[in-house]
Amino acid sequence: MKCLLLTALLIAPPAAASYAARDLVFPIIGRATTASGQTYQTSIWLTNMTSKPASATIAFLEAGHANPSPRTMQIAIAPGATRAFDPLDAPLGALRVRSNVDLVATGRIAAAGYATSFSAIPARFAIGNGQSSVMQGYAGAAGQYKLYVVEISGEPLTYSVTVLDMAGHIRAEKRMYIDRNEETRLDLAELFPGVDGAAVKLEGFNGGGKIIALGLQRTQGAQDASAFEMSFPSPSRFGMSFTEGVTYALVALAAIVAALIRR
Repeated sequence: MKCLLLTALLIAPPAAASYAARDLVFPIIGRATTASGQTYQTSIWLTNMTSKPASATIAFLEAGHANPSPRTMQIAIAPGATRAFDPLDAPLGALRVRSNVDLVATGRIAAAGYATSFSAIPARFAIGNGQSSVMQGYAGAAGQYKLYVVEISGEPLTYSVTVLDMAGHIRAEKRMYIDRNEETRLDLAELFPGVDGAAVKLEGFNGGGKIIALGLQRTQGAQDASAFEMSFPSPSRFGMSFTEGVTYALVALAAIVAALIRR
């Protein structure tokens, strides 16, 4: 089963974007060997986007169970330099990279003649209780769609997986549970047999956990696969941080004082 999950990653096009951040998540990594002896391996590239040395921690979140104390390793990356792990010998699961400076991270899973690449997702885009995200590319009976979900806050979460049609109507929905720092893999053809749709929505319902997700679609008869990133929440146009609020208040106060002095 593990090998079949990795096989679904064959020949996907490169990820559309890479995000520079200090906390990045790969929803899927791993190494596995099929019964025929074919080996799938993960490689990752980490690039220091700043003029300062990077000190980073890599945490491995194994699939299928909680990881209250993930296995970690420390690495250093010089300013502007790239660190490659090609291959990265790690169990099936997810990978989290935390650094003191901004990094860009890209991963690849490959076997002989096949490969797929995707960018790591900033942890700040994770969704939790009362939040939602949408992934495109669901094709129902027309192909395979696998969902890779990883919890990153160290708390469990109950969330829903909803199939939406082209008009945005709900076709099917199921509640799921994910444990602390766990990586799970959902085959939507098995979860929603015979259900057609156009997109998949994730929504947190209960718990303190936060999740990052990646969708992978392969249509019938095709050898290649396409990755679909989760939608990211946008900050309010009118929202501001505490620091910004204090700054604006001080500027306004100074303007009022200046106006009173001129009288």
